[in-house]
Amino acid sequence: ALDGVTRPPGWIPDPEHFLRHTREPVRFDEALRGIGAERPDVLLEIGPHTTLSGLARRALPDVRALPSLRRGTGLGALWDAAVGLHCVGADVAWETLLAGSGGRRIPLPGYRFQHQDHWTGPAPTVRSTGTSASKGAEVVQQEAAVARVLHSVVEATARHLGEDPSAIAGDANFFDLGADSLQMISVLRELEQEHQVKVTMRQLLEETGTPRRLAEFIVARMPDAGITAVGTTEAGASQPRAAAELEPEPEPEAAPPAPAPAPAPAPAPAPAPAPATTPVPAPAAAGAPAPEYATREELEDLAHKIQQMSRIQLQMMSQLSQLLALQTASVTDRLNGRVTK
Repeated sequence: ALDGVTRPPGWIPDPEHFLRHTREPVRFDEALRGIGAERPDVLLEIGPHTTLSGLARRALPDVRALPSLRRGTGLGALWDAAVGLHCVGADVAWETLLAGSGGRRIPLPGYRFQHQDHWTGPAPTVRSTGTSASKGAEVVQQEAAVARVLHSVVEATARHLGEDPSAIAGDANFFDLGADSLQMISVLRELEQEHQVKVTMRQLLEETGTPRRLAEFIVARMPDAGITAVGTTEAGASQPRAAAELEPEPEPEAAPPAPAPAPAPAPAPAPAPAPATTPVPAPAAAGAPAPEYATREELEDLAHKIQQMSRIQLQMMSQLSQLLALQTASVTDRLNGRVTK
């Protein structure tokens, strides 16, 4: 990445090359220009995380970039990279890659697939019991709104990450997908313009984190959320509600329990309240202060969010260092009398 020149396979850098790395700015932009001129089908990042893949996706949106390592995923990123290379037609040496892993060949079905969609998880259940027709319609409209917003969230995320929308699951974490803070800021701005709901990076980290949660967050804050459902159901159900309210009137007549006031003579034992005063507060006080403890799931969720925040800080630091390197390079070019585009 010093001069943007592509080296042939088998090239070994000499000490002078490493010395230039320590003294001269790294021109990753020129390296990407040189790679883009060769029109590759896929790029494989060999590094500790996904930083260079994100930069490559922004510079070459039509080229698929695959990271081979990702913090906190073990060998999962390496297997994903191997599968991605195989899908674009690369000749992967599976025997060498799977040696010692215990993998084996299995026979595949000998018939053609019918191109039908099937549920891969538990079948969707319909909430029944005590919900009225108006509540059911409101729930259906809410779920439809979440589905529409989820589609736009996935589309925006796929555009900015250079990924296929079908590869982004609704429950996948944004930063586990390789997104960085700058990309997510662009996604949030695009969603704000489309749905008129502002989401901050703090809310993205603490309250959402996945496309589905972000869609539910946006729908809950949309200015017209639920208005149509409530308006139509109230207009259509006004008469049944009025009829329902008329029925309860007989209940007041059934107030024969009113004779219960007859025990009004009981006020005579008014002195009894004196002994009752002390016991009553005691049980109320005993039942009220129920100690609350965090569950294991809550602690794990908190630890995951802290890891996400530290991951974003590391990404921002690496991006700042890259921006400083580019700025230093432009200053060096001007001092050397070179004109860069």
